[in-house]
Amino acid sequence: MQNSILNGLNILEPMFEISSKDFLKYNSQEALKNYALNCKHKELKPILKKLLINKAIWAIRAEKIILTEDYIKSQCRTDCKGAVYVKDDYGALLKRCPSINSSFCLLSLENKKSFEEEQKLKEVFFPYAIPTKYYESDIAKVNKDIRNKVYRFIQNLPEIISNGKGIFMTGNVGTGKTSILYLIIKEALQNYSCYYCTVNDVYKYLIRQNDEFIARLYYSELLLIDDLGREYMSENIDFGARQFDELIDFRYRENKSTCLTTNLMFELVKNKYPRVYDRLKEKNQFLIITGESQRISNWR
Repeated sequence: MQNSILNGLNILEPMFEISSKDFLKYNSQEALKNYALNCKHKELKPILKKLLINKAIWAIRAEKIILTEDYIKSQCRTDCKGAVYVKDDYGALLKRCPSINSSFCLLSLENKKSFEEEQKLKEVFFPYAIPTKYYESDIAKVNKDIRNKVYRFIQNLPEIISNGKGIFMTGNVGTGKTSILYLIIKEALQNYSCYYCTVNDVYKYLIRQNDEFIARLYYSELLLIDDLGREYMSENIDFGARQFDELIDFRYRENKSTCLTTNLMFELVKNKYPRVYDRLKEKNQFLIITGESQRISNWR
């Protein structure tokens, strides 16, 4: 296969020459196989060829750059993602840091755990930034009338998630429903794939058929949906509602945990989303959160 791939392949680039040996060394067998299989498509051949050559070029450039310890220390930071920004005669590139887990590497010291948690949190709230209020959430701030119920729910999270159960909360605006979702995320983060979004985002992803986000909605072990009943009434709302029904039904059948909040009374939820309500009623613990808005109290 290698001979057929290299036959007639010009791998001499301007200012940079790659031998056939290097070309094969820096490209996986799978990549080479795909190139060979697609060579019959004339329009794909030059594109694939360029991609394979570029991959080898970047790899060779990175290997030629020798990083000193002092330079690495000057670049060391917790958001480096394991790479160092460097330059050579051909421009700038990122090179994998050879000092990860060494004595001065921030990722290997006390910041490593928080760095890893931060990366997971970014996935939970993607594509939005991690909310400031996430860090402020505390079980002690939960309405005292339901605090014990929330605490027991969080303590039993492994059993709850394994059985595809969840929690469904209603209450006035500002009574702490979203903060309770944040507390659940804090407990689940280390062991489960989680995804948080508002119901507006859910409808947006479903209506636009955004595959990346739809996969998160369907397959996360724990899905947390905020503000049910406040979805934007677009012209495709009926399609979105049907898709939302299918999402909840799929998670119900696949035993995947879903937690939701709403400002609507449960009776209104039942009338507006009868199928969703039926699924949640069987799997979820329903909580009514009373009291005035904490935001108004804090403002006072």
